[in-house]
Amino acid sequence: MVADGSREERLQKAFLELQSHSSGLVNLTVQCKELEYLFDGLERLLQKRFEDVEQKGKENGKEKQSAAETTTGSPNETAENKSTAERNAGSANKISEKNPTAKESTENPKKTPALKHDVKPRPKLKSLCENMDGDGLREFLASAREVAAVRNEVPAALRCAADPAKLVLQTLDGFYPADIEGEPPTSLDAQRYACDLLLESLPYVLSPGEVSSEAKKDALKIAATWKSKMNPDVLWIRPVEAHAFLQLLASYGISKEFTDDDICTLVVRTSSNPEAPELCRALQICHKIPDVVEKMCSNGKHIDAIRFVYDFGLVEKFPPVPLLKAFIEYARKASKRLSKKRQNTVSAKNYAASKEIDSLKNAIKCIEEHKLESQMSSKDLEERVDQLQKDKIKRKRESRRRGREAQSRQGAS
Repeated sequence: MVADGSREERLQKAFLELQSHSSGLVNLTVQCKELEYLFDGLERLLQKRFEDVEQKGKENGKEKQSAAETTTGSPNETAENKSTAERNAGSANKISEKNPTAKESTENPKKTPALKHDVKPRPKLKSLCENMDGDGLREFLASAREVAAVRNEVPAALRCAADPAKLVLQTLDGFYPADIEGEPPTSLDAQRYACDLLLESLPYVLSPGEVSSEAKKDALKIAATWKSKMNPDVLWIRPVEAHAFLQLLASYGISKEFTDDDICTLVVRTSSNPEAPELCRALQICHKIPDVVEKMCSNGKHIDAIRFVYDFGLVEKFPPVPLLKAFIEYARKASKRLSKKRQNTVSAKNYAASKEIDSLKNAIKCIEEHKLESQMSSKDLEERVDQLQKDKIKRKRESRRRGREAQSRQGAS
């Protein structure tokens, strides 16, 4: 009987431990999905940058060829023209150096991005768009395994639809299902990422100015409904919720129907997305970026803030080195709070240390990317990372040793 009782106790403990890990598995699934989302965004950004550089190279080649072909007249005339061109170029470069956003601010934020015409959507994807099957399109994208490949095909597939703007709106019914109450299941994440992908793809087919007034009105109703369903506490709003909402406003050209403060708050929530600065330009809130940067810093998102500082030419207003130092201090204090919150157990200390290590590695990467080595050495940060990793290994070994000793004592009794 005693043996049976101890067996039941062990089974009960094992069950409780397994139950405690179940929530961790759910969170891991969500985090993996968010990482996939971020990597997709980074891939798109790199591809866009590569295409921009390639296009500029072609344009420069054409300009040189044209200049060579049209160069006529006396040598003095040619020299004078060359001197004028150099002065104009020098003037333009000075303006660009002084304000990197000058060129961007003069560009039309509502133009349609370039679409690769050699991309052919797979038959199933094309058929769903041709048939204006919103539900089927969302389900197809949510279940797609080749995310990167399908992503590249979506804009071309949307062009096959009779009304791309209307089709995308039809797919959004699955973003906040009416039959779900309380905490949404993790299976809903795939549906939301599919909706977000479609919203991101629409500007490649129609610019906001080309979207019909009827579609704009429907989009505004959906946006108002989404906003009412978001958690009042912005920290509990999922990044995909924030990004999809902002993308809805940008793709349909309805951002002016909402306050700048509301938009900026959600930008902070999705600031880790590599394309967040471009989204801000599409939302026409460039004048609010200083406020966005300050909000990021108050939420511990200093690395994202530094990226925005460089993207929007705000280095003089927000020097990056003080921001980096503030981030390192924030990470150190956050690590201590996290460990204390979990009763300073070995697993809690190691988890907190891992978080601090990730933060320090991000800081080191930021120093390298923005060439800040002359202002701030990464050597101390690297040494801190090494020490934290050694401490983690030492705690694990000590914990295992104590566990073996406890088992030995239990066996002996």
